[in-house]
Parts: sequence; structure tokens; C-alpha cells
Amino acid sequence: DLNALLKDRGISRYADIIADSEDPKSIEELHRMGWNIYPCKKGKDSVVYGINTMKTKKQFITPRSGNLQREFSSYCWKQDKDGRWLPVPVDMWNHGIDAIRYRVDKRRPIRAGTAAASLGL
Repeated sequence: DLNALLKDRGISRYADIIADSEDPKSIEELHRMGWNIYPCKKGKDSVVYGINTMKTKKQFITPRSGNLQREFSSYCWKQDKDGRWLPVPVDMWNHGIDAIRYRVDKRRPIRAGTAAASLGL
């Protein structure tokens, strides 16, 4: 139960939560429970866009974040049959990186009924 987990972890209901957009039903359910949750922005080239946005910001990874350290050291780009690097990331070892990508992507949609939407932001 994500609602209980967020409460147990002491997460503020006002904190921005960016969720994977693959599960809109859960996002809507948590929103109705009072959480400030939004779907991440996905679409054509959204991974490359997010990676390029991440590159503009310094990333701090704590020593306790072993899985994230492994992801950053394992992340790679696809190669063609001749070994040339392609501008296409390999979709493996990237769950933590995806979460960072979702957070730095400022193109996320504004939910109708929020203060930001009523201000036209």
C-alpha cells in the first residue's frame, strides 16, 4: 500500500511526487488520497531529453546508494553492427536513473484543479 508507505516514511503530502506514467490508476488513486502526485512525461525522445537535462545538473549520489552507483557505472548507449555508438540508450540498469530523469524533466503536465493549473502555469 503506497499510501501507508509514504505516511510511514514521513513524506509530506505537499511534496512533489513524480510517478511512472505506466500506472495512471494508481496515480489517480493516490491523488484522491491527497498526495501531490503527477505522472512523468514520456514520449518520443523523452529518455534522451531527460538524460540531456540530467547532464546540465550536478548529480550527488550518497555512498549508501550502491544500486544507483552501479546503474551510473553500467549505463551505456547502443552500438550498430560496426561498433559505432548510436544516440539511443540501452534500456537496462536504469530504474534509479529513470526516477532522477522524471524529477528533472520540467515538461510534466499540470493536473487540472491544482493551483498551478488555475494560474495557467
